[in-house]
Amino acid sequence: MMSAPNGQRKKQVPEGFKVLKEGDVEILQHGNDVFYNKTQIVNRDLSIAILRTFVEKRREEDAAAKANKKKRGGEGQGGGGKGKNKQAGQHASGAGSSAAPGAIGGSVSDGPGGVGNGPVASASGAPGAGESGHAGKVEERRGESGPEPGPSDDAAGSGPSHNEKGAVQGASGSTETANGDGGASSSGAAHGRGKGLAPLKVLEPLAASGLRSLRYAIEVDGLGAVLASDIDKVAVEACRRNIEWNGGRAALVQVREQDARLLCLQHEKAFDIVDLDPYGSPSIFLDSAVQSVADGGLFLCTATDMAVLCGNNGEVCYSKYGAYPLRAKYCHEMALRILLQCIESHANRYKRYIVPVLSLSVDFYIRVFVRIHTSPNIVKASPSKLSYVYQCVGCDSFYLQPLGRVTQKNNQSRYTPGVGPAVGQACENCGKHFLMGGPIWSEPIHDPAWVAATLSRVRSMKHRYPAYDKVHSILTAVSEELPDCPLYVSLHALSATLKCTPPSAILFRSAVANAGYRVSTSHANPLGIKTDAPMEVLWDIMRCWVKDHPVKPQKDETPGQKILAQQPQIQANFARSNAAQSKAQATRVPRFLPNPEQHWGPKPKAGRKIGPQHASLMGEAAVNGGPSSSNSIPAPIVGSVVAESTGIAEIDGGDEEPPAAKRPKLEAKAEAVGDS
Repeated sequence: MMSAPNGQRKKQVPEGFKVLKEGDVEILQHGNDVFYNKTQIVNRDLSIAILRTFVEKRREEDAAAKANKKKRGGEGQGGGGKGKNKQAGQHASGAGSSAAPGAIGGSVSDGPGGVGNGPVASASGAPGAGESGHAGKVEERRGESGPEPGPSDDAAGSGPSHNEKGAVQGASGSTETANGDGGASSSGAAHGRGKGLAPLKVLEPLAASGLRSLRYAIEVDGLGAVLASDIDKVAVEACRRNIEWNGGRAALVQVREQDARLLCLQHEKAFDIVDLDPYGSPSIFLDSAVQSVADGGLFLCTATDMAVLCGNNGEVCYSKYGAYPLRAKYCHEMALRILLQCIESHANRYKRYIVPVLSLSVDFYIRVFVRIHTSPNIVKASPSKLSYVYQCVGCDSFYLQPLGRVTQKNNQSRYTPGVGPAVGQACENCGKHFLMGGPIWSEPIHDPAWVAATLSRVRSMKHRYPAYDKVHSILTAVSEELPDCPLYVSLHALSATLKCTPPSAILFRSAVANAGYRVSTSHANPLGIKTDAPMEVLWDIMRCWVKDHPVKPQKDETPGQKILAQQPQIQANFARSNAAQSKAQATRVPRFLPNPEQHWGPKPKAGRKIGPQHASLMGEAAVNGGPSSSNSIPAPIVGSVVAESTGIAEIDGGDEEPPAAKRPKLEAKAEAVGDS
């Protein structure tokens, strides 16, 4: 017997498989058939933390919308209001009129865990108070809004599936008996009329083993149907196997074998949460993905092609993301901003716009969390959220050139081109020329209110996160960033230009703060400094530092010589300032943790035979089938205090059979290495 309720572990592991446990979920792993990388535990933990915040935010927005509607007199004794209020209710009663009916937008029966028939009801909401001031602009998903449900609209919020005998399969997996008028006696997860917000619908179009979808379904309260899809048949079979293995709430996960782009296009505005986590670049999926997110929904997106985004292949980056990267010290934050502008560009084509709530550069990938809204008027302001970047080739000076402007005249918004150029032909600091990159997203990449709420919730549920220490450190670092200062400077790069011993980070930040400017660290680089001080002020501070710490004379016409030849316009004060020290530093809360083990990074793609060429990624032992193989016991995250109860473990299930060789040349090469 494989199936058993979640929590019961008296199950026999199929021969050739191993069990990997992460959080409250176990998956059956067979070689490298389906991609798994323990580095992504942090990715999934962060996503779960944000989803929990999103669920809570939606409840707050729904309560605010109810109060606002009542204040306007929209709720009467006999039902909803009239006119515009009634139209809004009709729009909110489903996931958009263009979506086909179905449990998740279609009448499909897909075998075990497949998608059945039933109406779709998808949430639509508005940003929280911290999201560009659009609070209260919410479309409601309550059964009490909109018209009376017909026979096909029962329990619309839960997205049930109807079987041939008239029973309703709710989002919780329980079977309910439909009454004569098409209504349903609702269980805890399914919401009928007047029951409040319906459970949120989730789509993971690149599900692989289904681990992420399973963790969402089992560990995040307030979610309804979770659709896990993959175009690879082996991955779909693995996903169904893992759903059966976990049992219980894992039944919330439905499986489909379909192309991710086609699936998203078939379900316009049908999902409250869409998580796109590809192996490589997400660029080919973005256009369809932004269309599948409901108004006010959450879009999660990962990109692992950092060599492209960070400037090693600028022409490739432009072809994929529509922006040219620069090889500068701030490249990891620039990569985030390039991805955000690309998502915004795709959303704008459908009169939609994004509001970032969290954007992260972690390990070898970037990950963004954005809400997507529809508003033709706000879309007009999108050019003002983008900028080109001018980077000096001689020193670390950079400047932003906004793409557009929004001005007010007679209480009317006017949209005009940006005014430039932002720089002259030569850098004022060192005399060298500029390179131009972008456009990038130049608005805030985090919502401080979201970050604070997520960090507080993570602290209160630390036992629920296998990678708690890493997650906590990342969110702590993000919470201390200046939200409105794009990109960062590197203290070591400034010092290298002048060929001087660098001041300590706290002294440099103190000098910036004492000069009357704001300053903070960056989560993307421990040595990164974010500030609203102009580059000229930063160079003046460094000139004052060099006066107290002399350097050898430099050759003429070098950037350092030209910078030091100018007299500082301000007198830097290096006295320690409280504004330069964060609360985390004062309380010694770790913000930048080391990798827990060697070869902590990307792994070979699913189905690929592990050969000598992967030694740099996985180590010699993994290539030779040793204990550090990708199928071995994943190590707990450094400093984790919960690895025993909710961490990662492995259960042997017999001798593992090697996957079939898909690349004979590599296999022969590996055998030759083994013979030697």
